[in-house]
Amino acid sequence: MEVEVLVDDELRGICRDILSRGSEEASWLAGSHSDTFQTEAFCGGFDAEERAFCFSWYRPDGVEVWFEFSLEEAAAIAAARVCRLIGETAPFG
Repeated sequence: MEVEVLVDDELRGICRDILSRGSEEASWLAGSHSDTFQTEAFCGGFDAEERAFCFSWYRPDGVEVWFEFSLEEAAAIAAARVCRLIGETAPFG
């Protein structure tokens, strides 16, 4: 099921952290880790196969939502040019 993920300060901070670690995709491809970034509501990292940052968002109601964004999109999120993303609920309870 498709779900809207609103970009908040927590996710914007993750994207700023991503950019501070490198703005070249090649460096992310070399060090791909699925759980590099962990906060209260988000967990994820760069997935080399997807060539994207893949995250889980844990909503307050306990539902897990999966979403992803590119390095370019991370820059737009960090700069507050993106205010929402589209994800999907995880296929398990």
